[in-house]
Amino acid sequence: MAASKPVEPQSGTGLPRWQLALLVGAPIVLGVGAVYLWNRSRTKEKKGTGERKTPEGSASPVQGQDGESRSGREQESMSPLDRAQASKNKGNKYFKAGKYENAIQCYTEAIALCPTEQKSDLSTFYQNRAAAYEQQMKWTEVVQDCSKAVELNPRYVKALFRRAKALERLENRKECLEDVTAVCILEAFQNQQSMLLADKVLKQLGKEKAKEKYKCLCHLSFSFDSSVLQYRQAYTGSNISQIQTAMDGFEDVIRRFPKCAEGYALYAQALTDQQQFGKADEMYDKCIELEPDNATTYVHKGLLQLQWKQDLDLGLDLISKAIEIDNKCDFAYETMGTIEVQRGNLDKAIEMFNKAINLAKSEMEMAHLYSLCDAAYAQTEVARKYGLKPPTL
Repeated sequence: MAASKPVEPQSGTGLPRWQLALLVGAPIVLGVGAVYLWNRSRTKEKKGTGERKTPEGSASPVQGQDGESRSGREQESMSPLDRAQASKNKGNKYFKAGKYENAIQCYTEAIALCPTEQKSDLSTFYQNRAAAYEQQMKWTEVVQDCSKAVELNPRYVKALFRRAKALERLENRKECLEDVTAVCILEAFQNQQSMLLADKVLKQLGKEKAKEKYKCLCHLSFSFDSSVLQYRQAYTGSNISQIQTAMDGFEDVIRRFPKCAEGYALYAQALTDQQQFGKADEMYDKCIELEPDNATTYVHKGLLQLQWKQDLDLGLDLISKAIEIDNKCDFAYETMGTIEVQRGNLDKAIEMFNKAINLAKSEMEMAHLYSLCDAAYAQTEVARKYGLKPPTL
């Protein structure tokens, strides 16, 4: 019987695996390895979780800046930029009062008055007008104005995030994902709102693509080995005695079935959970001895080397060996793709994820793989457009 994929406890604080594809630095854990967001809980301690709704600049015009407060002569003596700022401030006042059409007219006037070389101010005016359009739910106009703002200021977080939200409303999830990925990187993954949007869009993309592709498959099979279910049940709680009972159960399995590679593989995973890496490595060696052509076992052993010894070369060699043994081992391609994301080799990672997608055995698994692939692709687009890259190994 072939060794199973990594078994993941059903309780705890596990994160969606797409989050593992953007952030690097934590040790690789059992299964695929930590890559994206391990610090979601830190967001509660920091600012940046509020809704980005308001325009930028003073909400009330300063006396002397508003056209209503100045004489015609004073207006004429103002520079074009000052007149543009005065229009923006007047627009902000209308925005606060909920008079969005009037605010749009003022921001439009500010855009027309602003010198083209004043890129920072001009980008703010476009973003403010987009905020007013957003209140009117004019999503196309929001996208257009935010795009102008981003052209003038490529790292304008407010404009990128507002455009991402509008793109989601327009069901343009691919470009929405690119924008929100850029926002997550620019904010160092400290804003829960942008991370939640990224998670939501990735899940939607994964489900859509998996559903479409899975129509072409003839059979859908969800079979779970009884030993895997017992393993999960043993680790749903943190009761030490229950854990020890599960460990004793694995020992009993390999005593009663010494020629069953599956028993050694399950026991090795449990030992890895308990950080008994040396003994886990012995169990994988025994599994390979019994089933030398089992590609999945080589992947597990490769991941163990990464977690245990941080030996990237040995880990990659073992996973490559798995692909040599079975070029249809989706688990090997998925794991290789995750590691390549950590190394910054995004094109290679996308290639590996696509190979895994074509070999997926269920719609659920396919959705997960599409999420990983889309996260990697979003990083390539963000790097190309904005020069932003997460840290790598």
